[in-house]
Amino acid sequence: MAIAEDQVLFANGAQRTTAGDLLHALHDLGVRPGDLLFLHTDLLRFGRPAPELMRVRGALFDALIAVLREAIGPQGTLMMLTLSTRTLDTGRFDVERTPGEAGALTEHFRQLPGVRRIPHPTHSAAVQGPKADLFMHPPVHPFGAGSMFDLLKREGGKLVFLGADFHWCTFNHHIETLLPVRYRRELRVPMTIVAQGVERSTEAIRFRKPARYWTSFARFRTVLLERGILRERAVGRGVVAVSEAMAQFTLGTELLGRDERYFMNVQPWGRFLLFKARERAGRLLRALGLRR
Repeated sequence: MAIAEDQVLFANGAQRTTAGDLLHALHDLGVRPGDLLFLHTDLLRFGRPAPELMRVRGALFDALIAVLREAIGPQGTLMMLTLSTRTLDTGRFDVERTPGEAGALTEHFRQLPGVRRIPHPTHSAAVQGPKADLFMHPPVHPFGAGSMFDLLKREGGKLVFLGADFHWCTFNHHIETLLPVRYRRELRVPMTIVAQGVERSTEAIRFRKPARYWTSFARFRTVLLERGILRERAVGRGVVAVSEAMAQFTLGTELLGRDERYFMNVQPWGRFLLFKARERAGRLLRALGLRR
């Protein structure tokens, strides 16, 4: 699907954000024809979709995908994470039918003709392009050697954030895994994967970390920006950012090697206990029907 550069994507009062604005921002941030892109999105950051795109279901998503395809050309490959962590409770993942948990754009993309889904039960991704075949046989570990994040890095992939906060950069867990860090605990659970009606038994991994260890990539983001590895541009009301996966991995490994808690915000005991008390009080009130 081709798209005109003057196509309005978002309209906030007199401010208009066009396909051309987004396309030029991606180019300025280093996206090139033939690139392998891994997308994170939070489209609400850009404000109201253009009225004409609201009249047809999925029109905004189609327009955004068209811009990304235009940026990387026919030789480029586009990937979007389709999380399905609820399978850890059900023990069953259907490649074609299990809905994703990473937003409406990703769900729309994975159901388009020609888009394939990486058959990992918890960290699958929708992918379209010449490099899709490389990702179709993921190992059990979603972040380990041979995982889609490892392949993304080795294939020169780029991480793209359309409005999304860097806090949601799942690739960083690949850095933690290969170092490795000691605070992540792994529990293997049985899993059934269904693909085109055929079932196979395998395993999936449930991750645990100490309760006071809250993920925070704020310091990492600052250094990535200072080194010019992560680059950002304002587009309308939102921000677009791009990072090269290999460079991000190399720097992250260096920083975590110096300080294992570099990706963590360890809560003081007083604040942590207050948080847990409020959390339990909320559960009690909901159980009593006093809070939704």
